Amino acid sequence: MGPQASGLSVSADFSGLLFEEYEEGDPNLIVVSNPTDTPILLLDGLVVSGLLQDRMISQNVMIHPRATEAVEVNCVERGRFHSHKGASVVGRAPLVVSRAGRDQHDVETVGGQSARNRQNEVWRVVSELNNRDRQSPTESLVEILQMDRGERVDHTQDGESWRGYVIAVGGEPLLLEVASEEINLRAHAILAADAVTAGDARYARETERSEIQKFIEAFLEQLETEAFIDSGDGVTRNGQSDNLIVSVTSFERHYFASAINNRHPELAVV
Repeated sequence: MGPQASGLSVSADFSGLLFEEYEEGDPNLIVVSNPTDTPILLLDGLVVSGLLQDRMISQNVMIHPRATEAVEVNCVERGRFHSHKGASVVGRAPLVVSRAGRDQHDVETVGGQSARNRQNEVWRVVSELNNRDRQSPTESLVEILQMDRGERVDHTQDGESWRGYVIAVGGEPLLLEVASEEINLRAHAILAADAVTAGDARYARETERSEIQKFIEAFLEQLETEAFIDSGDGVTRNGQSDNLIVSVTSFERHYFASAINNRHPELAVV
């Protein structure tokens, strides 16, 4: 599936990235610099804490070595707009939030009405999450996640390379992410699992292998549609059916694809 990977590996180590406000003052853009010699993959839903507001990456982007990019984001801290020392990736937004930033995404109208609608929907969902326990005075998604997050058990091993994974909650597949062979998704998988708010006892049941298989088959079937014909480097194609939200992004010889179970109860919390 997808184009052949090049010989250059892609990192998910965000610690070397530098984040700055966009000089023209657009709150839905930030400037990301990669001073390293390795491309770094940022996935939609990654949360950057700091700057004038906490932000969430709104679509997949590859930051090339020694490059600086303006990256589209959504604000996830409505009650603060003043300078904060430093900025770093601190986690990944729950799918109910990142989906709100993706549902109305239209790559043809970035910065137009589509972006405003998307930002308002993200704020609405974050506010709903905050109001459950009135946790954050600035409605900061970062603070909400820190208070919500339970103890994480990491069953992965350092040095493992993951091309893809499925996260299932309550016996139902929730998220699938897969990439070309030189992209290690292990760090992204850990952050995605952290962001799943699945403490309710009704979710505590195993997932049948047959359910995982059906989810993967539905994903592969949707990839056959015209919406996912490759149309250039860095272009993201989104598609939605009754059951799945699918996104495919190509970066030179790399690719990344994801599928969200649109009918999962986890996405109905707000």
